[in-house]
Amino acid sequence: MMQADSALALHDALAARPDALLAWDEERGEASATITADALHDTCVWLKDTHGFVRLSGIIGIDTLKYPVAMPGQTAPGAPRFGVIYHLASSPPAPMRLRLRVFVPENAPAVSSVTAIWPAANFFEREAYDLLGITFSGHPDLRRIFLAEDWNGHPLRKDVGLGGEPIEFTHTIDAITRKRRKANA
Repeated sequence: MMQADSALALHDALAARPDALLAWDEERGEASATITADALHDTCVWLKDTHGFVRLSGIIGIDTLKYPVAMPGQTAPGAPRFGVIYHLASSPPAPMRLRLRVFVPENAPAVSSVTAIWPAANFFEREAYDLLGITFSGHPDLRRIFLAEDWNGHPLRKDVGLGGEPIEFTHTIDAITRKRRKANA
């Protein structure tokens, strides 16, 4: 759990960085900062070198297309559409956790890679690229990790249909059986 004075000091230090901090919030003892995509790489280097955030616990890609409310740092619900959330932890003597958010627009979902800062980012960034189509500039091996290379699209985007076959219920069985192709008898 983060100490209040450490969180306040980190907020003030981030706010002093030019054109970086868009929003700050704290919930349940953990801080979240939303920064601009352009400031991501330099801010991550600064957080690691100056504030001891030596551990990257995870990276999550999100699609806010159908979110009912705007997240901190968004101008409106779903705008910008895609987000990348970094979970960071600092080392003792003042251990802290920080959720670092970056939002990118739908027409150019790209951020800088942080694999040179935290090598653990490699597979997390590939996962976000594969499933959401968010690209990471400067990544050493940005390619699909779950889906086949010839797969079209990105399945975790909110505008991708679920697909599948209609499920037969008693009230839909007649409509489904009428649409089935029949074998030549």
